Amino acid sequence: MKMPSFITAGLCAAILAWATCAAGAAAPVNPVYNRIDSAIASGNATEKAWAIKQIAMLLRAPNAYSAPYKLRWVWLPSLLAQRDYQAVANLALLDIVRNPGLTDIVDAVLACRVKALLAMGKKHAALRNAKSLFNICTLADTRSVLLLVRQGVAAVYHGHPRIIRAFIAEQMTGAQVPVDEHEPITRCGVLAAVNVKAGPYLQKLHLLRGTGSWALLEKGNLLLLADQPRQAIKYFREMEALAGSAKDFLNDENNICRAIKAEDGTIGRANAHLLSSVSFAQKHP
Repeated sequence: MKMPSFITAGLCAAILAWATCAAGAAAPVNPVYNRIDSAIASGNATEKAWAIKQIAMLLRAPNAYSAPYKLRWVWLPSLLAQRDYQAVANLALLDIVRNPGLTDIVDAVLACRVKALLAMGKKHAALRNAKSLFNICTLADTRSVLLLVRQGVAAVYHGHPRIIRAFIAEQMTGAQVPVDEHEPITRCGVLAAVNVKAGPYLQKLHLLRGTGSWALLEKGNLLLLADQPRQAIKYFREMEALAGSAKDFLNDENNICRAIKAEDGTIGRANAHLLSSVSFAQKHP
């Protein structure tokens, strides 16, 4: 995937830094980050309030490229552990809207948001966000995401075991890879009935400009979050037209697969499309 040159260096540096941090090595020293870490760890309400405010400011800053990675790996897990659920939910949404093109980060922080909403007893909001998470998550993360979605379904339909059983059955059937394109598509009716609150995502979408790969990815991801997968596919296909190699092509095809998954509410047809794309790329390197 191609990014504008003016952000590539900063993002690469941030990715390397926080990948190293996640692997257990020492992260680059940042006095502000260290103070935020200490404030959260202190357990003091005033200190944590200061830290949460600072994190929000960092996420809004134009050049704080490493902040989303620190949020994913350190701050949100720490705040979740301390049961600061509202702060987790708010910071996660802020980060998602600010950085919709960072798919893996969006995937992780939205999962934290769903967990926080569930912990607060906001079951309907949790399920709505879980659906957005299912829509945008990578195929590799679908299994773990479905566990969260199932928790949301179970919370909302606690008194309706038939609906819970239907969701499980639809997912099991829909996980089967179709033999060919003429096989009937198994869609998840339980997920289809969940209405996502798309406002924050569509507001951000209307502010975006540009037609390069990065802008197209951001737009497509926002539409997945907003539960508009058919519109998202259009942007992902525009990305695919810009692909300069088989690797770029497969990256773009993965995005299309995410949109297919979102459209169906199940993963089977998306997996079939991915297998077909890999076969095509191998024949046309």
